[in-house]
Amino acid sequence: MDIAVVGVVAEVVGAVAVVVSLAYLAVQIRSNTREVKTENVHRVTDSFNVLNLTLAADEELAALWHKGSASYEDLGDTEKARFNFMWLSAFRIYDSLYYQIQRGTGDETLWQTELETLKWLFSSPGTREWWRQQQFAFSPGFKEFIDQHVLKANETTAT
Repeated sequence: MDIAVVGVVAEVVGAVAVVVSLAYLAVQIRSNTREVKTENVHRVTDSFNVLNLTLAADEELAALWHKGSASYEDLGDTEKARFNFMWLSAFRIYDSLYYQIQRGTGDETLWQTELETLKWLFSSPGTREWWRQQQFAFSPGFKEFIDQHVLKANETTAT
């Protein structure tokens, strides 16, 4: 076997090895993406569960949520402060989930489910009043999304 043939065989073997390596890398990236999305689902769900369980376990806080959702303006100063922190906590989870969806790392099914909850939250006048005063605390993209899709959807269903 002459040196030219050995060189060609080595190039073919090298090319096959590169293709196999790239295929393996693609499988690993796909697997990692699924794992990241699964972890994100768990983190978001855990965050909402902590908030939900906190409201369920504290009768005073649950009453504040109910009162503030009905009318943010009717809350006293201390009640407004508590309501702000409660809603900031919840809406930062939504903002994070929105960010994940925009980057392609979020789970679309979870997003659609939580989007329905978000629309339901905005169906209450107190949440809309709160949003008008506190939206500065959220990312520009999320604010635009709420204004263009969630609030407009509620206006459409209310008429």
